[in-house]
Amino acid sequence: MQGEQFDLIDSNPLYIPSADITTLEPEVREFEPRNALDGGADGLEFYRQITAAAPQYLTAQVWLLVEIGVGQGDSVKGMFASAGFSVIFTAKGPGGVVRVVGA
Repeated sequence: MQGEQFDLIDSNPLYIPSADITTLEPEVREFEPRNALDGGADGLEFYRQITAAAPQYLTAQVWLLVEIGVGQGDSVKGMFASAGFSVIFTAKGPGGVVRVVGA
């Protein structure tokens, strides 16, 4: 991917805080590998990495979309704003909870 640019990056990164892994439903906690769930201490580690790296891969007319965990919207929107993204928005899932941040 070195040197390539894209009009859209869409990601569903790991977003569960490390301490919350033990509180997940048994069918998730006991059967999913931890490295498929753990988003770091605050659940935002991969958003920091994506936000830092995305500009080098995006064209001028771009979209960056990420799925988020419950309650992470403001933090991810703040990361996007700090990285210089504009037109930052959120979208709710079927349950009425914010589950996507885009810019």
